[in-house]
Amino acid sequence: MDREALQKTLYGALLELTQDPKYYYYSPVGPQYCELTERGQQVVLDLVTDFAYNMYRCKVAEDIERSKQLVLSELKDDHN
Repeated sequence: MDREALQKTLYGALLELTQDPKYYYYSPVGPQYCELTERGQQVVLDLVTDFAYNMYRCKVAEDIERSKQLVLSELKDDHN
């Protein structure tokens, strides 16, 4: 999964959780009265834990690709 897909997926997942009262209590009075339920807290923790792993893998893949491109660029420049 690339960076943009991870961002959109995380945003979408969190947005969906806020729409379900099993996971999030919303009060029109103000943010001080809104909160994740216990179940919501656990789901968000699990979600972030999974995403952290995928974000790390994505960053490593980006770094490897950038390194490959730098090496190829250097090799190309050396032959000219």
